Amino acid sequence: MADLGAEFEERPDDLEEQPRTLEEVKAEQRALLRAAYEHSRPIAEIEAESDKLVAEAAGFDTLIPGIHNKLWFSQKLEESAELARRTNGTFTVVMGDLDLFKQLNDTAGHPEGDNTLRRIGAVLLRNTRKTDTVARYGGDEFVILFQNTTALQTLIPLVRILNTIPEQSSRHPRTGEMIPLGISIGIAQFNNADPDETASSVLAAADVALYSVKNSTKGRICLTTNDPTFTSETMFNQLNTLTISPRQPERKPEIIKDIMAKTTLRHR
Repeated sequence: MADLGAEFEERPDDLEEQPRTLEEVKAEQRALLRAAYEHSRPIAEIEAESDKLVAEAAGFDTLIPGIHNKLWFSQKLEESAELARRTNGTFTVVMGDLDLFKQLNDTAGHPEGDNTLRRIGAVLLRNTRKTDTVARYGGDEFVILFQNTTALQTLIPLVRILNTIPEQSSRHPRTGEMIPLGISIGIAQFNNADPDETASSVLAAADVALYSVKNSTKGRICLTTNDPTFTSETMFNQLNTLTISPRQPERKPEIIKDIMAKTTLRHR
């Protein structure tokens, strides 16, 4: 099993490495629309519509910078399944749904709820690699496509995300206290040994794992496995073979303990 600890170290925010950035495309679109419509409609209204259209066309979410949309994710998922079949490779799908987000929206207001989603998006991007796909699936539900990665390996960044999400919440407008916020996570790995496995089936498995957590303890990770002999002891032993924290190797036992405490196994 490859050691991906170094790849999953939290990374800075300068994530996009494209010849032309989304902002550059937006600027060009704005210039065209300004010239065409400046005498017929408010410029701010036109620019807002332009930004949304350009973002959607580029596969990005229109609210959260750097996060892809559901359509883009679905296309990448299908491509990944086809590639995995051809190369005997694998990938892992993660679905995450925020806990108590409605309470935050109702208490702090929808604009602050949107700001919270943006902060969470930044956390997800910092804890994934540029080869992975992070998308908003809808509302306060996110999906991540980890390329060439086993379900077990994703636990390294996912526990860090689990621990960081509560810090991204908002303060109560009257008391100043942090409004409770968390995330529940479901994981499923593409099973190349199963000829019936598809992009849709692995996504459905991640979704079932997510809601097995949402309907019980919340704020945890549910890892699905195709191996009926895979146990918590197996998970512990395999985690010990990984490079968990290259910059702070002395923290490996602590991190593994945290992963074990916050992860539930589910057999498909």
